[in-house]
Amino acid sequence: AQPTDLSRYDICYFARSDADMARMVLVITDANNRAHSVQDNALGTLSKEWQGQRVSIQSVKDAVDLTNVANIRFEFGSSTVGNPPHTTISVRDIYLTRSKALKWL
Repeated sequence: AQPTDLSRYDICYFARSDADMARMVLVITDANNRAHSVQDNALGTLSKEWQGQRVSIQSVKDAVDLTNVANIRFEFGSSTVGNPPHTTISVRDIYLTRSKALKWL
């Protein structure tokens, strides 16, 4: 797949877990193979109910080239984010939406 310009987009999805307080982290990788975790409090913990998330990836713009994104992945394993073994996380309806730009008058 060709790298994509995501500099003006947020990532949206729904997620849940079979265990309360399970964690999941979004990682963005650019075409130069630079990867960085999105630090967003909204990504902190999941519950047993479906939760909609809208994640701004602008926090990684200095670490990866958002105009040249090659890969987006969710990390949720015990070695990457500390979830207990055998934790099940479900993710659905992943999509991109235009970032909300604030204009100051």
